[in-house]
Amino acid sequence: MIMNLVDAIATCVWVTLGIAVEQNPLMAHLIGFSPSVFIIIKTLLVIACTYFLWVCRYVNYSRVLIIPALVLYAYVCSIHVIEFLKIIIGKIL
Repeated sequence: MIMNLVDAIATCVWVTLGIAVEQNPLMAHLIGFSPSVFIIIKTLLVIACTYFLWVCRYVNYSRVLIIPALVLYAYVCSIHVIEFLKIIIGKIL
């Protein structure tokens, strides 16, 4: 959940600053409509998917799917953190 919020907030910052473009057409529309709505919808979708995987936790595919999802979110969040640090360090120097 925390990684999802980091991803959503960082995406809003990057898109708002013109540094990045949201590649998901639905999410791009939501960011254009309202960054707050984007964060809420993205969070609710991840909660729903996480709940679904939890309900199906004894089914093999849910165990297989949760690991790549976690690795992907960790990767995306690490990129966000690294880019934020580059900006902060660049402003300090």
